[in-house]
Parts: sequence; structure tokens; C-alpha cells
Amino acid sequence: MKEVIKTAVSLFLKLILVNFMCAIVVLSVSILANGLFAEEVGYTALGVKEGEEQSETLYTYRYDEGEDTKRADYEAQGYEIVEYSIKELSRKGNIISTAVAQFLTFCLLCSFVYPINWQLGTKDSNLVKFKHKEADTLKGLKIGLFAIIPAVLLLVFLFVTKDSLTSGVPTAIYKLMNSSLYGFIDIADGHAVAFGELSAWNFLALAAVQLVIPIVSFISYFLGFKNISIGEKFVYRKEKKQR
Repeated sequence: MKEVIKTAVSLFLKLILVNFMCAIVVLSVSILANGLFAEEVGYTALGVKEGEEQSETLYTYRYDEGEDTKRADYEAQGYEIVEYSIKELSRKGNIISTAVAQFLTFCLLCSFVYPINWQLGTKDSNLVKFKHKEADTLKGLKIGLFAIIPAVLLLVFLFVTKDSLTSGVPTAIYKLMNSSLYGFIDIADGHAVAFGELSAWNFLALAAVQLVIPIVSFISYFLGFKNISIGEKFVYRKEKKQR
């Protein structure tokens, strides 16, 4: 058990690093997606009265509201209207960017979780063969479960305080803190803006998302215990095709 906890702590620290790296990936993909898929959905109207230099924000108009009825009223008051367009990511663009970001961040997550568990699995496999240790194929799962305890405790805190202390806290902060699971979290929270909007089912879904890490940890350890190297198999197939 000491080895499980020690490895889990090491994995947790690695998760902090990988989530920081994944946050950069998510933000980069978001910026790129906005440049490619953003659509103009309206404008902010700024007005300047004749003889005055200072402009002021008058109103915000969206195309889906129908005709802009406020413009004529302000022009009648002597305002010269200047439009600043409002752009938002289209639904298609949002789906594509989220999927791409999740694929990239999941690959990063696996690149950190896989080695530490695979190597431990290989080490334990040799010890078991020579009767120095008993086999425990669920060891990787246990490591992963211990590693996500802080994340689960944070979710419990957010759930208890969602109607008070954290009701207005943006869910985007939580997504960035757990960027390696960004796309899954985006589905689990129902695209809510703040934690006060989340239901108990949303929190259960968010907790379920965290299980991705123990699952990857379990598979990694199991492959190591069975001495199955995914990297070697890819290299072998590539060499076989070249021949």
C-alpha cells in the first residue's frame, strides 16, 4: 500500500504539470478556432453627439433579435452611431475545436500517466515471476484512484458551496485546472457558465470524468505487467510494412 500511495502522489504531481501544459494547448486551439470559425452575431453601438469628443456605449444588438429598433431613436437624439462587431464561435467550430483540444490533451495525459504505471507494472511482473511479490493486477487502478482524491474533494467542496460561496465562480476556471479532460468536462457540465447553474447530476458526471485517469492508469499498469509495449508494436508494424 505504501508503494501505491507513493506512486499516486508522484502521479498527482505529474497531473498538475500536464494540466498546465494542456491549458496552453486548449487556449491555443481556442484562439485558432476563433480565427477560423468565428461568426459575426451582432454589434456594440457606440454613439458620439455632434460637438462632443467623448463616445459612449449605447447598446448591444444581436442579429437574432430582429430589426434594430434602437438605432433610429439614438440618431434622432443627435448621436452618430459607430458599430463594433461581436463575433462568436459557431456551433460547428465549437464542436471541432473541443474535439481537437480533447484529443491533443488526452494524448498528453497518456504520455504522463502511461510511463510511470507501465514501468511499475514491468518491475512487479519480474518480482512476481521470482516469487518476491504477489500479483496485483488492480494496482494501477488503485494508484489512479488515490491520485484523483484531491480532484474529487474539490468537487465535493464546489457542490456543497454551489448555492453560496462558489455560485458565481465560472466553470471555465475548473476546466482550465483540469485541461487534460477539458472536452469531457464541457459535456458533463452542460456548458454551464457558473457553478451555481450545475445540478447534482452535473457534479456526478464531473466526478465520473475524473475516472478517466484511473482507467488509463489501470490499462498502463496491466500492459506493463504483461510486458506489452504499445510503442514497440507500432515500430514492429511499421518495419513489417516497409519490408
